[in-house]
Amino acid sequence: MSNSRNAQHPYPNNENENSISIAENEDWELLTSGSDSDQDPELLSLMYAEEWPEVKHRAASHPEEAQHVGHEKWTPLHIACMRQGRPPAEVVSSLLVAFPGATSLQDTRGLTPLHYAVTSGESE
Repeated sequence: MSNSRNAQHPYPNNENENSISIAENEDWELLTSGSDSDQDPELLSLMYAEEWPEVKHRAASHPEEAQHVGHEKWTPLHIACMRQGRPPAEVVSSLLVAFPGATSLQDTRGLTPLHYAVTSGESE
């Protein structure tokens, strides 16, 4: 598999053996490329653009978008937690208020948002 790290991919490529290697997934390009943007809610588009104040507002005004389960069974909370440097705490909080059940949802690998949160900040 090729290394997926570049400026277009705002999410981590954790390659050390003790971390979750999200970006090495062959479908990673599909998630971050916007190929499914016709199906993705506006909330995800704002997250990919790192428009954090707008994400916070959108989660509050359209909580159904925080319940979106997309590629790899990732919710917006999964995606927020995988990002190195993560969005501001108030943004994560707005996602939690909009969809508290996201904390226990497992993706296709059996991982919850918490799993990503604790590994996304690791250095190589």
